Amino acid sequence: MIGEIVSGIAFGSILFVLASGFSLALGVIRIINIAHGAFYMLAVYLALTVSRSIGNFAVAILVSSVVLMALAALVQYLLLSRFSLDPLPQVLSTFGITLVIVEVSRQIWGGYPQVLDTPSLLTGATFLGDVAIPKYRLFLIGVAVVLAILLWALIERSMLGALVRATVDDEEMARSIGINIRWLYVALFGVAGFLAGLGGALGGPVLGTYQGVEFEV
Repeated sequence: MIGEIVSGIAFGSILFVLASGFSLALGVIRIINIAHGAFYMLAVYLALTVSRSIGNFAVAILVSSVVLMALAALVQYLLLSRFSLDPLPQVLSTFGITLVIVEVSRQIWGGYPQVLDTPSLLTGATFLGDVAIPKYRLFLIGVAVVLAILLWALIERSMLGALVRATVDDEEMARSIGINIRWLYVALFGVAGFLAGLGGALGGPVLGTYQGVEFEV
């Protein structure tokens, strides 16, 4: 029972990382990002490629997160900034991005299910009495807790968070005092992409990737 509870919390931790990026885009900058699941898919494939090439899980996480952050920022700057507070074009354009990512992924990596190897440092289990708890599951829970604290500090205690809250409360006033709304939104959507990349790399050893995961996740 304890092992199942921990596994469930670990799975929820992956979803929390992904949902943090989605809710940041939707709740703060009001972008309905249908492509968030496709970002997850691409992140897993990138992490797989890097991990198999150099054998370093930490670098795989970093590369997939940074690449997805750059991609998200580019999408926001070139495309979504044109559709501020206009949900229908946001949905249609991000759905189109989803189709492009899925097809590119299929052409490069194929359509077969793939799972990222668990790093050797986190293989095996920790015993709690007679219950074996996989180390990687505990790692995922720890990452989710740390991330929750960092996101809270970013929004509630940082200068960037103050700018975000001011913009959400009154965008017109924020513009009048010199806040560059466009670049702020680009930065925030980039953070959302970073979280999608992080969630993909972390979820690779548990959920993996396959055709259709972009909607299921």
